[in-house]
Parts: sequence; C-alpha cells; structure tokens
Amino acid sequence: MKFYRRFGRVLVAVRGTNLDAFLNRIVQADLEIDHVKKADNLNLTLCINWRNLDKLIDLFRGSCYTLSVIKFYGLPRLYNFLGAHLGLVVGLSLACISLVVLSQFVWRVEITGCERLEAKAVRQQLASLGLTTGVFIPSLNSKSLELEVKQAFGEVSLISISVRGTTVVVNLVESIDYTSIEEDESKAILASHDGQITSILVLEGTAVVRVGDSVVAGQTLIAPYVVDADGQINPCKARGEVMANVWYAHTMQFSTSVKNYVRTGNSVTATSLSVFGSTFVLRNPENPYADFEVEQRTVYQFNNNFVPIKLTYITYYETMPVVVTIDYDSEIDSFKYEAKILAMETVPSNLAILDERFSIKLVENTYYVTVYLKTRQIVSKGKREA
Repeated sequence: MKFYRRFGRVLVAVRGTNLDAFLNRIVQADLEIDHVKKADNLNLTLCINWRNLDKLIDLFRGSCYTLSVIKFYGLPRLYNFLGAHLGLVVGLSLACISLVVLSQFVWRVEITGCERLEAKAVRQQLASLGLTTGVFIPSLNSKSLELEVKQAFGEVSLISISVRGTTVVVNLVESIDYTSIEEDESKAILASHDGQITSILVLEGTAVVRVGDSVVAGQTLIAPYVVDADGQINPCKARGEVMANVWYAHTMQFSTSVKNYVRTGNSVTATSLSVFGSTFVLRNPENPYADFEVEQRTVYQFNNNFVPIKLTYITYYETMPVVVTIDYDSEIDSFKYEAKILAMETVPSNLAILDERFSIKLVENTYYVTVYLKTRQIVSKGKREA
C-alpha cells in the first residue's frame, strides 16, 4: 500500500459469519473501502477513510459482527499519539517557545582587547549605559553605545559592539601609551636585542639607524639630540620606539653512530618472599654483569587480604653495546622537530613566531642542526648609554 493511499486511513479487523453480506451492506451504504483481505470464513481486514470510521461502526452497531481498529495511518495516528502524550506535547511546545523568547535577550557580555583598562570598569560602564545581561537585544543601539564608551574612556581609540546569538562581544583597541616609551634627557636609546629594524617611531631625538638595518644589542638607535636648520646640534630627550625582527636560535648535535645496548640472553634472578609486611630472601645471587638491565615482577599467591603472601622476582639481564648507524636522511625531520621544540623554550611566551629556518652542518660523524625562529618585538627598551 503506497503512502498516499494509506494517509488518513484506518485498518479495521472484522469477525463474523457471512462476510459477503457484510461487504454488500457496506456497498449499499456507499462507504468507500479498499484492501479487503479475508483471512478465513470468519475474519477479514479492510481499510476505510478515518472520517467514515464512525459511520461504519454505527452501520453495524448491534449486529453479529465484531469490528476492531488495528492501526491508524497518517493524521489519525498523529492525533492519537498527541492525545495520548498531551503532557509531552505541551512541554515541548513550551520549551520551544521559551528558547525563542530567551534568544531575544542578552545572557553574556564578552569584553576583549583590555590591556591597560580593567575589564571590570568597562563592564560597569556598559551596565550604566544599559548593556548588561537580561537586556532585550532588539532594543540595543550599538552605534550609540560605542560612542558613549569611547567618550567615557580616553584610552579607547576604537570600539566595536556586535551581537552573536545571545552574546554581546565588545572589542576594544586602546590608544598608544606614549608614557610607556623610554625617555631620558641625557641618554640615548640602545638596542636590547640583535635584530633587523622594521619600524622606527621617533618622538624626540634623532634616529641613527634606518628601516632594514641590522643592529646588535647595545647599539644606539635614537640619539638624544636634534640638528636644526643651521646644522647646530641641540641636546634633547631621546624618546621613541623601534621594532625589529629578532631571531632566536638553538643548536642540537646528533651523531650518525649510536651505541645501543642489547640483551645477550644471560640472566640471574633474585627471589624474596613477603608475609604480613616481613620480607625473607629466598635466593640472592650476585650480579656478575658489568652492563645489565633490571626487571622486577611481583606475584601474589592468594587473591585476598587474609593471607597477604607475595613473591618478588628481580632479574638482571646481561647487555652488550652495539653500534648502530643512523640513516640521517630518514631521521632529519625528527632532528629538526626536537631542535625546534628546544628553541621555542627560549622565545618569550608573548611573542608570535613569524618564520623558521634550519641550518645543518656535518663535522666528522656529528650533525649540528640549528633552528632559527623569527619574531617581531620592541628592541628600544632596556639598555641605555651611561
């Protein structure tokens, strides 16, 4: 039976004598039925439109025929299920309505970009402006809030407020704090690391290096003077900030010949017995091997706590050194990875690694693998001329 034939229909079982008379009576009553199947002379099944089910029952009410509904198809089945599980339906409906309603309110305010500003202070300012948990999302005016927060905090140069589901994300960009830039009336600004200059910001003084120059730690970057139009040198403060690419390096050495120890097959075993916390040595041979491996094994004699008896076996296996030649080409990736991991430990955690390079050198039977990790950082802070 195809779905469109079954949809909205009821499967009925009929029991009684003279089933042909039963069917003729249905035809005379102009009730449409289909899929009539006789099981035997007393039983048959048929399908009828669920809207005509009551008419069929009334037609044979008080007769010798017994009618029973076997199965509903389509909407009647759905109605029957909903009627039997009304509480579940109501609960699901209320849950869906609640989700739709709750999704229209702010349940989390996330603040990013705070470095000098305290997130708590920004959150309090937002709350005073009406942005807090429980606020109706359509009532928010992001542009107005952005302007008012920027006016409240002079340290904020840019701000964006966006809604992501039930979360409001407030992203701040703080203005440059020039007071944190190194300054001194009588001292020049020196490089704190070796590197290659990428940007120079001079507030006062004279830059003695250019973008692209390579500098070493201790080299002068900004001198504490300026030269006027007449060529006169006038002392002043040295204030500014210099960025540079800084490389962190680490070297690992790997020999192509490695000494491994393998077991020869010879061994001796010492045995001891432990009972109620006391230990008794049953066998304690002297270890005769210069190179050896040790294995310990414990065997409990009874799997209970009433008789805690256990045997401990300590076995000494004789080993001998075997020189193994390593195929460098097949191991180069693991050598590089190990060198990189150790090099990363020297890089400050707040710096991002922009590039990496490797240098490989063979001296006799030893490879020297050096990894260089490129970072970008401020090199104008720290050392100064005396």
